[in-house]
Order: sequence, then C-alpha cells, then structure tokens
Amino acid sequence: MGKVFIAMKNETIEILGVKLNKENFPVLYDWAMKDKEGLEQRILADLKPNEKPSTLLVMLEVDLEEQRLK
Repeated sequence: MGKVFIAMKNETIEILGVKLNKENFPVLYDWAMKDKEGLEQRILADLKPNEKPSTLLVMLEVDLEEQRLK
C-alpha cells in the first residue's frame, strides 16, 4: 500500500527528478499525493529510451486534463 503524503500549500513533490506542484501539474500532483509510488511506476513503464521523465510528465498531465474536461 502506498504512503499518504500531507502537503503544505505550495509544496512540491519530486517524481523521478521532476518537481511537481499544484499550480503547474494539478492532476499529477493530486495523483502523487495519493499514490506517489504508483505514479512513479506508471512513468517508468511508459518512459522510452532517451526520453526525459519531464517530457513524459508534461504529456501525461495534458492528456489527463483533457480527459477530465470531457
């Protein structure tokens, strides 16, 4: 079972060297708050050779935000 993280306002959560905050990554930030290990596993599973984790995190954030708006 994942750990529960309690964040202060404007706190950042680091995922694979990328700092997430509520302002810039609202969907992934919420995911990381609930299941940081699960998010890291998802990113590692989707990461292609020579792809930066930051690139994948940005693309995933956009995709999830679009799904949420539908």
